[in-house]
Amino acid sequence: MAPSLRLASLNMNLLVDLDVLLRERSVTRAAARLGVTQSAMSHSLRRLRHMLGDPLLARGPGGAAALTPRAERLSARLPAQMEELRRLLGDEDATDPTASERLYRVAATDFSAAIFGGELLRELRARAPRAELELLAIEPGRVADALERGEADAMISAMIPDRPGLKRRKLLDGLHACALRSGHPALRRRTLALDAYCELDHLLLSPRGGLAGSWADEALARIGRRRRIAMRVPWFSVAPLIVARTDLALTLPRMVGALFERHGVELRDVPLELAPFPIYLAWHERLDRDPAQQLLRDVIARVAARSPGTAPRSGGGR
Repeated sequence: MAPSLRLASLNMNLLVDLDVLLRERSVTRAAARLGVTQSAMSHSLRRLRHMLGDPLLARGPGGAAALTPRAERLSARLPAQMEELRRLLGDEDATDPTASERLYRVAATDFSAAIFGGELLRELRARAPRAELELLAIEPGRVADALERGEADAMISAMIPDRPGLKRRKLLDGLHACALRSGHPALRRRTLALDAYCELDHLLLSPRGGLAGSWADEALARIGRRRRIAMRVPWFSVAPLIVARTDLALTLPRMVGALFERHGVELRDVPLELAPFPIYLAWHERLDRDPAQQLLRDVIARVAARSPGTAPRSGGGR
């Protein structure tokens, strides 16, 4: 059983160390994150284990560090409590978020990361030169929990769960394009006809796997047409590279295709009526008024507004 804790004897620095240790699950990474020696962080972990009566970090499969059940429960609640404490005490992010050394964590798909990643860091560093950025891969079903628990500051995605406590705003409306390798016979014409599109072998982007079709397949079905799906992949960032080395056609977000035009890929308009698809920014309402979080959201919105291959913005969010 853990010893009884008295707030009067609690060292706040240990709470900071605990928060980072639970996030990083590594003494070495936690020490680097906080700018202290590994020996100092190991000492903090020993004190935390004594204080809480729990090992906190244990060896998992393959020797990797794993959280104990007690640490898992702490990990689920401590980040949000630390964030609230920082706001309550008025840390440097509240007075001047541009001077903060804060690590911002943004959940994103590989699609969103490919489009926004580099520009996000440049824009963030222009506003807050000492800030750091981490892009996280979080399963869609865990996004809401991750935002609620403070595991991520924000999420950029085309699919945001509708859940109490989550707020979102539309960043942009993306357009579609058909990508083909440079020199593909179908590129001899400036426009891609519907018959030619249907006769091609297609690579299907299927982030969630399975045999379901896409918006393009649904649009074709509405007019009594079909296309041939020869291959399926889950990764937006890999699909154009496959296209560059095959005769496959790929219907994808134009903004993703534009990143690969220098790598042997050319784009054509899709000969179908495809509605623009929205990309959203989501965050938890507890971060709504935090100046550092407002800065992050403003940075993301500025970068999204400059993204190529988008339709005119059609609205805000909630």
